Amino acid sequence: DGGSTWVSGTVTAAPSSYSWSCLTAVDDNTAWAMFFKNTAQATGGVYKTTDGGATWSQQGAGTIFHTTGVSFPDVIYFWDANTGVAVGDPVNNEFEIYTTSDGGTTWTGADAASIPDPISGEYGYTRVFSVSGDIFWFGTNKGRIYKTTDHGATWSAVQVTGFTDITEIAFKDENLGWARYLDASSVQTLMRTTDGGATWTPISPVLRL
Repeated sequence: DGGSTWVSGTVTAAPSSYSWSCLTAVDDNTAWAMFFKNTAQATGGVYKTTDGGATWSQQGAGTIFHTTGVSFPDVIYFWDANTGVAVGDPVNNEFEIYTTSDGGTTWTGADAASIPDPISGEYGYTRVFSVSGDIFWFGTNKGRIYKTTDHGATWSAVQVTGFTDITEIAFKDENLGWARYLDASSVQTLMRTTDGGATWTPISPVLRL
């Protein structure tokens, strides 16, 4: 009913040691929940429901985000009932990225050669991503924004001088977008792009009453 009333629920299949990373849905019945392990903050899992959240089952167990002490799931998104991408922090100096074309039954790791190498100490953030059409962007703690135009198969990365932590991304379409980040003085700042993220310009929002 458009948010007038809500029904609470629990992803009962997920261990109690897990905390929310991200949630994505394609209709009122089908959704995927992503969690990270909040003890030692390593490993995690993806869970799927096809009955509106009444029941959930884990996907990719032992295959995705399973490297103890290292794996950390950040964001997940599905374009439709079959096509999805899941992104996690770097493992063995490559962002841990998977794609699926069968609703998450099977996951394929993105080719390391198709992902820009992370900067030393770089990692992603939970829920910091945006999608427009087939394009997907996610942000990192080193002020970089990663982008894919083919559902996660290949990636590019852009960094603008002055960026540190990317705390939020929002794109209106394939070209126009905004990013909120911390500058060198740890001040929250906004930047805007009109070319899909290739270049960014600082903006100063004006409060209109």
